[in-house]
Amino acid sequence: MLLSYVLGLGLILFKHVGSVRVCMKFSDYFLDNGTNCWENTDADLNVTQIIKKWGFNAEEHYMRTEDGYRILMVRSYYKITKSTPIVIGHGIYMNSLGFVDIGNKSLTFILNKLGYDVWLLNFRGTRYSSEHFSLTIDDIDYWKFSFHEMGIYDLPVALDLVFKVTRQKSIYIGFSMGTTVSYVYSSIFPLKASSLLKGIISLAPIAYLNKIKSILKYGAPFWPMIKPSVYFIWKGKVLPRNDQMGKFCTKNPTQMYICESIKVPIFGDDFDQLDPLYRPVTNILNPDTIGINVVTHYDQIINTGKFQWISFGKKINHLLYGTPTPPLYRLSDIMVPISLFVGLNDWISTRKNAEQLCSELINTQCLIKYINHSKWNHGDFITARGIKPLLNDRVAFEINSMELQWESYSIKIPRSIVGI
Repeated sequence: MLLSYVLGLGLILFKHVGSVRVCMKFSDYFLDNGTNCWENTDADLNVTQIIKKWGFNAEEHYMRTEDGYRILMVRSYYKITKSTPIVIGHGIYMNSLGFVDIGNKSLTFILNKLGYDVWLLNFRGTRYSSEHFSLTIDDIDYWKFSFHEMGIYDLPVALDLVFKVTRQKSIYIGFSMGTTVSYVYSSIFPLKASSLLKGIISLAPIAYLNKIKSILKYGAPFWPMIKPSVYFIWKGKVLPRNDQMGKFCTKNPTQMYICESIKVPIFGDDFDQLDPLYRPVTNILNPDTIGINVVTHYDQIINTGKFQWISFGKKINHLLYGTPTPPLYRLSDIMVPISLFVGLNDWISTRKNAEQLCSELINTQCLIKYINHSKWNHGDFITARGIKPLLNDRVAFEINSMELQWESYSIKIPRSIVGI
């Protein structure tokens, strides 16, 4: 049954069309209204094109990781008046389009208007970072990575590039899986992370997945049994993006609500935050493919209750780690200040798990900030109708606070120590 649910979700989510009809209000979709409805052409554009369409400068920077993946970062800026570059890492089943495809409410554009230099990272396996020096996305070996490899290969090469270009330390903003990647990176390479980052802002932080409300906790014990079938069907991918799927989730409010209802058991419910103007666009642009080991790694975190390296079974673990079980990520080694933004109705990134994460960050400052909306769920961090005042404006304020804190801190210690 769970496999059928996963396959059905894939058929609904992954499609690509040209322009899409959008309306100011849900009621307008049922009317032939030329005033309040129009064709939004963003649905047929890539990240760079959308940035330029909205009047900002865009640059594409390709990097090769140590293990051979070709990663794309897209730089977005207008008039750079702030010294701190902002690096943004996306969540699971998406790419960086999620930070530019809701018009002037998009986090990227809000920060650009404030004078920030924004760098959008597309992790391996997404459609903008799908190349490898010797493998293709149709090769099973291509997909033998989890968020661990994103943390030890993708994020380091991205931060190195930003520092090389700007000569400034960054602030990293991650959403969902993008937060996990930052904890992997900054715990394994604490000195390197502190030399390249002023701070980390985590939207819907995920390290622990204990006692989550999401249906994922009920499916987690069965994933090892389901995995071979998924592996056979998609050859290392999970929910691969399919450009030939229809417009089911974009045509009218009824179908938009049906699609949202399917996601509720995973993310939590918040129908009040459905955005009639941008939901058709985000339904088309945001979904992307992910590797099967990413799902497996999160599944193990749910089942064990531990934030640890991926397990390959006792025999292989002994060869790789020297122990029958994988090592824990040493969160206590992280030295970069972290701010967590948590939704009170997020069924995946819960308040208790955020508090547990914060309690283990003993060698740095950790702050938890709750969204001032009681129904705020996991998906709201990307697509909520009220995302600008409820989240993105607060994120901009937090960036400014981190900058001021860093300036105050760097004045008190020798420049050679802070790496300037």
